[in-house]
Amino acid sequence: MSPEGRSPPSSVDVSGEEIFELLQEHCEQGQNKPDQRRSERKPWSTGLTVWFEDPSGPVPSTREIVAATINVSRGGLNLLAKRSIHEGSRIRLRFNALPHSPTIAALARSCEHLGGLWHRVGVEFATPTESS
Repeated sequence: MSPEGRSPPSSVDVSGEEIFELLQEHCEQGQNKPDQRRSERKPWSTGLTVWFEDPSGPVPSTREIVAATINVSRGGLNLLAKRSIHEGSRIRLRFNALPHSPTIAALARSCEHLGGLWHRVGVEFATPTESS
């Protein structure tokens, strides 16, 4: 079955703060060990499932893709994906490597074509009131 047109899973939503703390614990356990910097943005790379609005078709629909984080902060992240995501699109992210695969709502703030199929997407986590 194609992932196109699937709905995001119904699971417990978390905040950006919770994602940041879970990733920090995950990396401190020796998994996906990041380079340590003093900045609040951490160069963590972890697998994601991403659902997003795709307004490019004749009927807007939800798409599902796999991606990976490039870096993560408490307010958002950059991800690497094999397709573009329109700026302003609503997104749901599932952090597959973290315990219980937490999800978070977000918005695409930028999308840069890197070459070939690859795109770097800037994502801002939605506040709990924005994601309801």
